[in-house]
Amino acid sequence: MYLRSTTAAAGLLAFVGFAESTVVHTQSGAFEGGKCSSTDVNYYFSIPYAEPPVGELRFAPPKPYHRNSSYHVVTNATTPAPSCIQFSEAFGELGTSSEDCLFLNVWVPASAAPHSKLPVKAWLYGGSNEGGGVSDPTYDGCFSALDSVVVSINYRLGPLGFLALEDLGLTGNYGLMDQLLGLHWVQENIAKFGGDPEKVLLFGQSAGAADAFAIATLPESPRLIRAAALESGAGRDLATIADAKVWYSEFLSAMNCSTPDLSCLRAASPRTLQIAASAMKAPAVVAVNSALANNGSTVAAMATIVTEVSYECPAYRALRRAEANGVPVWTYRFAHQPTCAWYFGIEQTWLPALGATHTSEIPFVFNFTSGMPPPSGNCTFTAAEQALSHTMSRAWTDMAAFGRPAEQSVWPSWTSVDSKGVVFEDAMNAAVVDYTSCSFWDDVNEELNEYWRTR
Repeated sequence: MYLRSTTAAAGLLAFVGFAESTVVHTQSGAFEGGKCSSTDVNYYFSIPYAEPPVGELRFAPPKPYHRNSSYHVVTNATTPAPSCIQFSEAFGELGTSSEDCLFLNVWVPASAAPHSKLPVKAWLYGGSNEGGGVSDPTYDGCFSALDSVVVSINYRLGPLGFLALEDLGLTGNYGLMDQLLGLHWVQENIAKFGGDPEKVLLFGQSAGAADAFAIATLPESPRLIRAAALESGAGRDLATIADAKVWYSEFLSAMNCSTPDLSCLRAASPRTLQIAASAMKAPAVVAVNSALANNGSTVAAMATIVTEVSYECPAYRALRRAEANGVPVWTYRFAHQPTCAWYFGIEQTWLPALGATHTSEIPFVFNFTSGMPPPSGNCTFTAAEQALSHTMSRAWTDMAAFGRPAEQSVWPSWTSVDSKGVVFEDAMNAAVVDYTSCSFWDDVNEELNEYWRTR
């Protein structure tokens, strides 16, 4: 998806001194990074972009970070950032977590200089907006920053990131506000690393894709990003404050804050918030374990339905809306079954049952081809998979650099007339991306919407 002069969009991408120096001076302070062990890329971890969202800033918009140290004080930027407080075990971070978590990581080619004007890829992780973080080794930028600057943004999760209660004056979406402030930081600072603020791709997967989709529709988005790449999350239906009111009201009750009292919420420990959130009812979903325990036709049918309803057809709706608004868009289908597990919780023996599944494209987009699953696995992609990884990573870089993933003959732009895009299987091939089943789900969706409207 290309953004520059549009207000609505949907779609699917200061290094200072000489090459031997790893010190960068930013508005957040001066930071000395490290060197990736396997690539000629420098990294900078735990750069603050916002004040700690604690006390009066809990359940409030983030405030830009203001350094307290001297310009000449250099901070060691080689320690991984803590994750924000986790509210889900799915894709949850296993390391340190803290409310003081509004940091970002930056990876940059070691040869970059302030005049390099490299394309920039800003990443939003998935995890249902309840788990995840920038220090997940699956999101290592050492391999995808060979031709660009890569930025990964931590943001608040669960109730801390999205609690909306009008009675208490809570508008919610604080996690989205964190992401937006992170993008503002990129605009103000990325040139110091050799990046071009005019060539920023916002890309995300799952919840990160849904968040990127929401950001891409905002009037301010063309000032912050050039394009967006949405992986398994484009065009999803997002809950309104009214939709979420019942859940959040029950959460307030579980917190023993049934009398509306913001001070009660702000005084609660993170653990109390986690316990209250875990006590809430959640719909059952088809997950890896349930699929493995029941590899029959019923589960296969359920997986197809979940895929079409939650991912394929929302993307199709986003594509149609973008076309109606005159926004150029490109689409793809990832159909390759990886030969290596990409998350440490995935067993190698599961791969045939999983096939091309949710999250399986992430290592390809990050050009991550060996040492899998990270951080200490011993599996290496095949030569064909390595080529596919290079192709995908480069396409995302081209979205940042040129506002398109490839030439029209290689990756055609999408139109409702021919529905052309690419299919990633053993290689990238231009093809029709089939959305024919979505007319049925559009009818079902409209009937459900009418049902809720009448209630």
